[in-house]
Amino acid sequence: PGSYATGNQFEVPNVPRQLVALNQGLSNLTFTGNTINGDAGIQYLVAIESNGATISGNTFDGASTAGAVRARGADISFTGNTVQGDGVGTGFQLLNATGTNSISDNTVEDFAIGIHNSGSNGTQI
Repeated sequence: PGSYATGNQFEVPNVPRQLVALNQGLSNLTFTGNTINGDAGIQYLVAIESNGATISGNTFDGASTAGAVRARGADISFTGNTVQGDGVGTGFQLLNATGTNSISDNTVEDFAIGIHNSGSNGTQI
């Protein structure tokens, strides 16, 4: 049947997927007070693409070789979250984010990399 990367991911059994994906076209997203727990395999537990996103007061706890949370956009705030993993991947990755981004007061445990700021200028940690 091919690979899930070729567009037939819903036909191939046991394809790893993100538990939460909020993508493209979003702005001023508020993602607060959630508990995300599960196994995402090779995907992030949560992927958020939004300008002006506020990600706060959440608990991310699960298994993933990629990591717990990946955020992309402009002016992202990641504060007051608890991120727990299974010893591999990245707890929180800010990917190619622009503008003024803020990462503070988070607890990140049991990841190979706690917080990874990748290609994101203007970030205060």
